[in-house]
Amino acid sequence: MSDGPARDRDGDRDLVESYIDALWMERGLAENTLAAYRTDLRGFASWLGERHRDLLTATRADVLEYLAGLAMAPPRSVARRLSSLRRFYQYLMRHARMAEDPCARVEAPRIGRSLPITRAKRKWRHCWRRRIRVPARACVTGPCWNCSTPRACGYRSSSI
Repeated sequence: MSDGPARDRDGDRDLVESYIDALWMERGLAENTLAAYRTDLRGFASWLGERHRDLLTATRADVLEYLAGLAMAPPRSVARRLSSLRRFYQYLMRHARMAEDPCARVEAPRIGRSLPITRAKRKWRHCWRRRIRVPARACVTGPCWNCSTPRACGYRSSSI
């Protein structure tokens, strides 16, 4: 009986690698992107293996339980993992390896919008990129953080 989970893990590993190869051939994705897909899918396969299941027998309930276990992870990370699973299972459906997609009706977490960059922050970024030392008590109303020397970096407030 100890042979079963090891065989399933090898089967999952082969399945993931064949999918990664297909992504590389079909879409020409970068190595870092492929590594992220590989990590996400192996993580899910490992999680399933602990429950004596494999990637081909995963259900919607398995996906939901896995994502619920990632509750402490940032929403963007959870959304990325769900996206990896969705693409993987769509690939398996296209190649007739599965009859039903376990990710079909799983909602992605809501990702909040980032705050807009203020004018003062843009000025600071401009000076930082030009390696100009910003004083501790800089005035943000002048043409540059170094209000006493507006020509230090050539910053113009009209360029914002």
